[in-house]
Amino acid sequence: TVVSTVVSEFAHLIFIVSHHISGTSAYYRLHVFDMGARIWTITNEVIATPTIVSPNAHVGLCVRSNGDVVAVYTNNDAVEYKKRSYSTSTWGSAVSIRAATSYAGSCVRGASDLVHIFFSVHSASDEVHHRSLDSTDVLGTDQTVFTLTTVLSGLYQFCGNSVRYAVDGTNKVAFVFKDNNAGTHNVYAGTANDTANPVWTTTQVNDSGNGVRTTSARGPFALIAVNGGRISSKIRGVFE
Repeated sequence: TVVSTVVSEFAHLIFIVSHHISGTSAYYRLHVFDMGARIWTITNEVIATPTIVSPNAHVGLCVRSNGDVVAVYTNNDAVEYKKRSYSTSTWGSAVSIRAATSYAGSCVRGASDLVHIFFSVHSASDEVHHRSLDSTDVLGTDQTVFTLTTVLSGLYQFCGNSVRYAVDGTNKVAFVFKDNNAGTHNVYAGTANDTANPVWTTTQVNDSGNGVRTTSARGPFALIAVNGGRISSKIRGVFE
């Protein structure tokens, strides 16, 4: 069963990472579609076989300007990434981003092939984190962006995507996540300049008093989009 997909584009190629669950096994797989030739050049190429088997384990995908693929995912309650070389068509070894009770969210490519990685950490409190990966694969500082009001399983903190945009010539990045406040889920956007270790601003994007209250820990799903340098986000549904 395919439980989620993430899509990115490079030149005439569409890259898709899918998360599969089959019984007690899980897989992250890469697929590539050539829009010029109108054929699939890669299908079901295994990226990783995580030990955690959950439909709520997220996976992120970025394609750099040279065609290298960076996949960010959850494995054994930790966040890892792997890079696939465009020139050799091979995956490198897994690299730890954050160990112990941490869960992948989303990622987006910034300026100069900097990859912004968003993930959650579950301990005494639940936190939303950011870490960058530069073009030479050096990881930036592990930054705490937000601490949830009420502790919730870390797997459920991310509810959408991340984007890069520009305002008055300044490159910025944004992502969406959710806060849990005693069972009411509010959607937030985190925004910052497109740098390795930026200063983050977090803003609630659903109207005050209109959070989604649900018995499910998973809560709402949201998408964030950019129009003319302005951020807009809309709650798209509730998973029960």
